[in-house]
Amino acid sequence: MVYYRRAHSLPGGDPLSLVSGAHTLSLMGRQGEADTMIDQAIALEPNGVAYLRKLFFLLRAHADLPAARALLDKVPMAYRRDDRGAYFAFLTWYWSHEPERALEALSLAPRNYLEDWYFTGPVSYLKGLAHRQAGRADAAQIEWKTALQLLETRLAPHPNDASLLLQKAAILAYSGNNNVAETTLAEAEQLLDLSEPVLKLRVATVELALGHTEQVVSVLTDYFHSKLRQRFSPLTRAQLRVDPEFDSLRSEPRFIALLSDPEPNRAPELAQSSTASPSPR
Repeated sequence: MVYYRRAHSLPGGDPLSLVSGAHTLSLMGRQGEADTMIDQAIALEPNGVAYLRKLFFLLRAHADLPAARALLDKVPMAYRRDDRGAYFAFLTWYWSHEPERALEALSLAPRNYLEDWYFTGPVSYLKGLAHRQAGRADAAQIEWKTALQLLETRLAPHPNDASLLLQKAAILAYSGNNNVAETTLAEAEQLLDLSEPVLKLRVATVELALGHTEQVVSVLTDYFHSKLRQRFSPLTRAQLRVDPEFDSLRSEPRFIALLSDPEPNRAPELAQSSTASPSPR
């Protein structure tokens, strides 16, 4: 952190060093300081990189959807047309239960398959989620069929890619092909070290799509109470409160209790995930 501040204080110092510093503070669990630093960076030099980092904090750390929507208007169009910007814009509107705006955000995606730290996978996967939210089941199925075709193309040379298999299993579950989804999920589990809480969490997002409610709530409870979570967190209670993918759990007493617990002062950083639930995404 000393070096980030020093780099900024040098003559001609780049405010982007403050963006990197804010990112690091968030990873360290010092979210309040991270928020202050990213605001300082934006005040000194408003730019797409700083705005997207701020947007990430608003979504993952705070689930402040009104503020996220307001900030999105300030993100330069060039940044909304790249992989990360398109995905963050999608999340903003999808979590806000505005599927048409979510689809509009995805229409700016630069390609049909996004590849970024925060989400790797077919755009059609996300489009299917938005159509489902809008009540257009047939349109969702069409998008997920396209997504499966893209995944099969990538799985052909890499049949043991667990991330691809997890995403395939999730889409199959969304499509109602539960038996095939269960088989595909089992294949992925054989390739993963499920003693790692983060990997167990990724599997749980697929189980959620399959309707394994009790098992998912148990995994979430264990995860949020795990000391191993102190390293970084690909999921926060703030996200659980607003992410539509967890709507099926909202009447579950243990899930309600989990949301009522205070959020520890830990990082909301998202490990790369191609399960795109969109959580963890």
